[in-house]
Formats: sequence, C-alpha cells, structure tokens
Amino acid sequence: RGCRDAPHAPHHARSCGDMAYFALGGWKEYRVRGATEAETVVQLRFSPCGRVLGVVTNTSVQFWSGGRQRVCLHQIPRTALQVEAEGAHTLMCWQPASQALAVATARGYLTVYQMRFGCLEPGSLPLSAGDGGLRRPDLSQCVERVAVVPVPHGPVSALATGPHHLLALTASGHLLTVLWRAPTAIAQAVTSEHVLRSVAAAPAPASPPPHIVGLAYDARLPLCAAVLGDGSVALLRPPPPLPDQELLHFTGQCTPPMQATHARLNAK
Repeated sequence: RGCRDAPHAPHHARSCGDMAYFALGGWKEYRVRGATEAETVVQLRFSPCGRVLGVVTNTSVQFWSGGRQRVCLHQIPRTALQVEAEGAHTLMCWQPASQALAVATARGYLTVYQMRFGCLEPGSLPLSAGDGGLRRPDLSQCVERVAVVPVPHGPVSALATGPHHLLALTASGHLLTVLWRAPTAIAQAVTSEHVLRSVAAAPAPASPPPHIVGLAYDARLPLCAAVLGDGSVALLRPPPPLPDQELLHFTGQCTPPMQATHARLNAK
C-alpha cells in the first residue's frame, strides 16, 4: 500500500498502511522483507564499514546491502514465543569493527549477533550491477545469533559502544558493560552514583543522587557523555584497555545543572 508525504530525511523508518517500510534518501522506499501488518521498523543503521545496512523491526533483524543496489541479503526472524518472552525490539548498536550487532528488547534482554563478513567473496559487498546482473551473496553462513542476555535493573533505554565494550543504560539508571568478545553475560553493572563518585567537580550530593538518563560514546576520542536527571552532563573518560583490566572505570568532569536532555560526541 502506498505512503503519502514520504520524508526527505535519510534513515527514516515508519509503518505505512498494512506493511512495514523504511525510506532511505528522498522519495525512495523499500518494503521490509516478510513484513506483516503487525510489523514495524524500529531502527536502521549502517555497519561502520558501510558494507551492510542493519534493519531491526519489532520482531526480526534484517541485513541489507550497503551499496547503491539496496536488497535484503538475510533475515533472522523470531518465533511468536521468542517475541512474547523477550519483548519487541527497541534499540540496536553495531560493534565498531562491524563484527557484531546488539539489539535490546522491551522486556529487558540483549541479543547479540556475530558477523563474519570475511567468509564472503572479495568485492561481493556492497553490491554492484554487472554484465550478469546482481550477485546476491549468501549471508546465512556469516551471521549468527550468539547470545540472549537478560538485563538486570530494568529494560535498556540507551546503547553505546566502544571497540571492546558495549555500554547499556537501563531505565533505573544503571550502567551495564558487556564484552564484545564474550557477550554471553553482563560483565559489570554499576549505579549512576557509583559512576559519579570518580568524577571531579561533581554536583553536590542530592537525595537521592541523579540517575544517568542519556548516554553517548565516541571510541575515537575516547569519551563518554552521560546526561543526568538533574540536567547536568558528565564527560567521562575510560582508561586505555589493558590485558588484565577489561572493565570500565571512568574518570572525568561534570557540569552544573543546565537543563540538558541529550548529548552527542563527534571526533571530527
């Protein structure tokens, strides 16, 4: 069914009529593979390498080609029992090396998919038109659902990533760490108060202390910006990764309350 008022903004996702679609660029729409009336697009993000576009719906994860020819290469659906137990998908986050994808669910689970794009033929992604038409590589042997991790302290409200760690912020203000190399368990779970103890010039202790409500991380700096419930922002720096120390122990600075609601970091 057609959609009116297609957005010009890239990476815009929505549900149109009785099918799920996403729009990429101006006036260009693609039907989500296997879409039903109950399926909607939640998020879509290019892998950092640019070879694959990840499309997360409320019930499935799909991988589309990252070149000019946009086709669905692989789909990983969930059963009705899995959706009921885990909840609908809510957030997604790529690992910086494009070797893994994390997806959060409404009922407090993190699902991690492992990528092995190295098994593809050289030059097979992104797709390009040739004399013999499009060659669609088979990703079924390159993508695997490797972990479904229950998240303590409530559902995930934000995801951020570094080269070694996945950071997950829960609705209760807890900051969780998952190691990309071993994503089958939560490696670290700390409260917002614990994170702020090591921050210089932190605001005067409140009762109760403000929770972290927003998160942004740029591994190129590397810095993490945490937005607090009182409107202040903590700029946090993790230590360099060491062989015997893989958990995060932040240090940094904190602003006074300034009615902040979001933060973004950019190394450029």
